[in-house]
Amino acid sequence: MIAITGGTGHSGSFLVDILHKNNFQDKIRFLIRDNSNTTRIDEYGLDCEKCNISLTDVDALSKAFYGVDTVLPIAGIQFSPYIVDAAVKKVVSLYPRNHK
Repeated sequence: MIAITGGTGHSGSFLVDILHKNNFQDKIRFLIRDNSNTTRIDEYGLDCEKCNISLTDVDALSKAFYGVDTVLPIAGIQFSPYIVDAAVKKVVSLYPRNHK
């Protein structure tokens, strides 16, 4: 499973388009804010779950990374230290490995 931060934002919308156009088959966990617009994700019918979370809460991020093998940190750069810290605690890759 991959986890994506920022999937509902400007840059993330391009990634979601690419995943859809390439018929991405792996399970996706989108880490989103309570007020995120998930219309694009919902309309594409990707095999995904949405997890409402604060990207500054390392403990919550670590829990959200359970079962995840790759994290795509698309969210704003200001969140990177928290995302990396949580990913390291869960020993997940910050880059795609062998995903189609």
